[in-house]
Amino acid sequence: MVWAKVDRAFRSAKDCADVAYWAEENHKVLVFTDDGITLDYREGWESSFGNELAKVFLMLVSIFAELELKRIKARVGTAHKHVRKTDRWAGGQPPYGYRIVDRSGGGRTLEPDSVTSEAVRYMGKLLLEGQSQWTIATGLEAAGFDTPSMHAFKNQGESYASKRKTAPSNHWDPTSVAKILRSPATMGLKLTGRSVKARKIARDAKGLPIQMAKPLFTEGEWAAIQAVMARAVHHQGTIERRLALARRAALRPLRRPVLPAGEPRQERQDLRVLPVREDGRQTGLQGPVHRGRSRHRGDRRPGGAVGRPGDDCAQVHPR
Repeated sequence: MVWAKVDRAFRSAKDCADVAYWAEENHKVLVFTDDGITLDYREGWESSFGNELAKVFLMLVSIFAELELKRIKARVGTAHKHVRKTDRWAGGQPPYGYRIVDRSGGGRTLEPDSVTSEAVRYMGKLLLEGQSQWTIATGLEAAGFDTPSMHAFKNQGESYASKRKTAPSNHWDPTSVAKILRSPATMGLKLTGRSVKARKIARDAKGLPIQMAKPLFTEGEWAAIQAVMARAVHHQGTIERRLALARRAALRPLRRPVLPAGEPRQERQDLRVLPVREDGRQTGLQGPVHRGRSRHRGDRRPGGAVGRPGDDCAQVHPR
């Protein structure tokens, strides 16, 4: 096995020791050309002095490679922490509606994109006109606006490190519309966070929100859009709760007696649907129950029913 340098093969002294032990057990040869280190564990060369000396140098270089990795991580983390509190763009795909441009003081920043910014404004216009998110998604496709993933695919460039080979879907859905309209990035604010749910507004050293670019909406439009989206979330939650209750009621076993076809129902009586516990037992009395109340306060029976023997109203539910 051949490498150019030790730090190109290992960034951990433990991994280096494991590979060297594997090579010794399987009689393999490890070569690091630029560092001049060779471990030859072929049969007859296992216990040579050159191998032992090469193993010492290999372990020392792997320790320095591990220390170098930790220093690189510390420097990168410090740099990102500093950039996070400025209006510089740290990297990655820009928010939908913006594009990456050069910054006057060095680095990169954002500015409204001529095409996607119109798509975002079109979403807000339709939403304030009372259109649903489904209608907005359909209108975006009809107007020919690309989805965020398709727009990034078309503008990633030849030098993009993780260039995508196949084109993504260009189908708009209500979820994408809601994410864009709820995001504070449409107001030109800088966000931090690894995922969409974890993203929050970045703040400078004084605790103020960082403005990276011009907003796509006015303050009044932004407030109105968020109010409409909040009502939509509440309405969707109400519908989901009702559907959950309906599914629960449909799956719950009912103990309602089924009357034969054509048999007349008894007057002033109804059939109660009783709740059923998890063990299959009922929580109450089954059968016809009179709606009327007894005019006699008779004795209290051991079972809990109130009334006198022989009284029709004695067949009431237990207390």
